Amino acid sequence: MKHVLLMPLTLSLLACGGGGSSTDDAGNIPDKNLPDNNTTFIDCSADDSGFVILPVPEYPGTYSAYEAPIDVPGSSVGFSSESFASLTAGSLLLGMAASEEGFSHKGPTWNIVKEDLNTQIQYSVVDTTETWIVVKDGMADGTVYSNHMDMKIEQTASCGLNILQYDDNGNLEGHYESSAYAWTWKVYEDGVLGGLIETTINQDRSGKTVSEDLSATKSDYPVTIITWDETGEQTLLKTCKTKAGTNCMAAVAT
Repeated sequence: MKHVLLMPLTLSLLACGGGGSSTDDAGNIPDKNLPDNNTTFIDCSADDSGFVILPVPEYPGTYSAYEAPIDVPGSSVGFSSESFASLTAGSLLLGMAASEEGFSHKGPTWNIVKEDLNTQIQYSVVDTTETWIVVKDGMADGTVYSNHMDMKIEQTASCGLNILQYDDNGNLEGHYESSAYAWTWKVYEDGVLGGLIETTINQDRSGKTVSEDLSATKSDYPVTIITWDETGEQTLLKTCKTKAGTNCMAAVAT
């Protein structure tokens, strides 16, 4: 089972021309009131430091004391919830800055053109839910895209964050959901669920994560359970047959 990353989105948005200044024609710094100046956005960042110039999603969760990436079943690369959300926001922001419309453009769409491929960021607000959709149209590396939805991101008024990634065939490839004290990450292979990570974080930043390999080639012990204390240093790792933590191999404490 492969590990889905935002790297394709990042590269497609950054490897493009365009871009403009951070001020409009009158010299005013644009605000975050999109798509019109009567819309006020909620700052969902944990430290109230949300970016105020352009609309980007923000990580709404509690930062875990356990800072190491969580192992993804079948992958040599771990997964970090905080980094994933930050990379999503950063990719959108840099894409907007590199767009044909320029950094001062207030949306609701931004077009990033590279040779024969146009990548468009579409932004909307419906019933207090912010939505970003990344669409590809044209050709890149021999692949033809016809209004192909590459990614869909939603952030609700309660700051819940939902990110969906799709492969070139339109199959769901990755699904990330995050709230204040919990997040999940689902990995798909050809549209079929192949791996799942579920994490809960307590107010003192201690927590627990359960990672399960659901692929056809999974081992006899497909579940990995990690718990940690408020320092993030006292951890316990178990490899088990069930998510309930039964029929486990020897636990490893660090």
